[in-house]
Amino acid sequence: MAPRGRARPRGPAAPDGPSGRTVGPFRILGKLGEGGMGIVYEAEQPHPRRAVALKVMRPGLCVEE
Repeated sequence: MAPRGRARPRGPAAPDGPSGRTVGPFRILGKLGEGGMGIVYEAEQPHPRRAVALKVMRPGLCVEE
């Protein structure tokens, strides 16, 4: 993680992504990419504080038996 007060290099985040929203404890920073199974976001984990890649599965892919 970059020191506070300095810009951190970012991946190809989509400008129209859900930046600032949360998924569970993770704060979304930008979109890294997407594929057939879901979307991968750059996110921040609060404890321990670090940048992570967070994959969000598309609805309907999980089948319960």
